[in-house]
Amino acid sequence: MKLFLLVLASLTLSLTPSANLKKIQGTWKASAGQMGATNLPKPMLDKIVLILKGDTYDYDEGNGHDLGTLREVGDKPPLGLDIVGTKGPNKGRTYLAIYKLERSVLTICYGLDGHRPKSFDAKGTTLLMRYHRAD
Repeated sequence: MKLFLLVLASLTLSLTPSANLKKIQGTWKASAGQMGATNLPKPMLDKIVLILKGDTYDYDEGNGHDLGTLREVGDKPPLGLDIVGTKGPNKGRTYLAIYKLERSVLTICYGLDGHRPKSFDAKGTTLLMRYHRAD
């Protein structure tokens, strides 16, 4: 019985988002994006919605949903995220990212080459996105 309760407690804790992830829960609309040196076009940004709930994400560019899980990495800025696609175009892929929250602006820098970015710069194979809270 004690073992069962210990396992149940550890599962509950693993499903509870960290304090930092709790701060970014909700619906976000893209307001700016840059891939390398190229700015993403406004019509594309207008379609992007990111929903963060618990340790899951739902990303939609207007042509289907990309679903997956999030895991926070580190406890000092910049905070890291491991983003794992479970359904949709990124199923089976893992992206390493860093993020920061400033008031109602969430900035995520995605390493598209399998490496975690070290700063919030869009260079090389990084995607730098800014989202504004929509809810």
